[in-house]
Amino acid sequence: MGGCAVGIFVGGQGQRMGGVAKGRLRHEGRPLIERLVSAVREATSPEPGHLYLVGAATAYADVGLPSLDDAPAGKGPIGGLRALLEAAHGAGVDAIALAVDLPYLRADLVRRLLHEAPGAVALAPRQAGRWQPLVARYRPARVLPVVDAALGVGSTSLQAIFEGLRVAGQPAVELVLSADELRSIDDWDLPSDLPPDAAPR
Repeated sequence: MGGCAVGIFVGGQGQRMGGVAKGRLRHEGRPLIERLVSAVREATSPEPGHLYLVGAATAYADVGLPSLDDAPAGKGPIGGLRALLEAAHGAGVDAIALAVDLPYLRADLVRRLLHEAPGAVALAPRQAGRWQPLVARYRPARVLPVVDAALGVGSTSLQAIFEGLRVAGQPAVELVLSADELRSIDDWDLPSDLPPDAAPR
């Protein structure tokens, strides 16, 4: 898939959304998972590749995509990222990680992640000084040791991965976004973020 393994992170229990799987929420009449899969396929067409659901994917069985269990489980998104990096490493490609709750994400931004700064160990935008690790591309062979080092000291913070890369002398590259692109990576994290018609049907 454009030389990358793309993982859509669907894990989590949606507790802050009342237990609803976030990817089943709707924007402009379409479930978020459907919108995101379409954006990825548009961005990477016509090249074949690897597209996965990452994390507990039972609620998305009808989507028809392979899933990756967190590895290790019970550690939050870092376990999912490690599973995606392992799959990408085995395929000899980079990995793109995308959160499922990105209702405004468009194919053109996925395309930028795919193609810009091809030599970067990691490529991601920043908001308010923080890296956006689930709108990011990673070089598995370089990032996996940093993930394992973080887990080895009990850290589950995805921000710690970017700090670990910096300390190792291979810092991430910032994907500089326009104001419109920054709005496109706003997520739905709380019920107050949702428009009135977002509930699944």
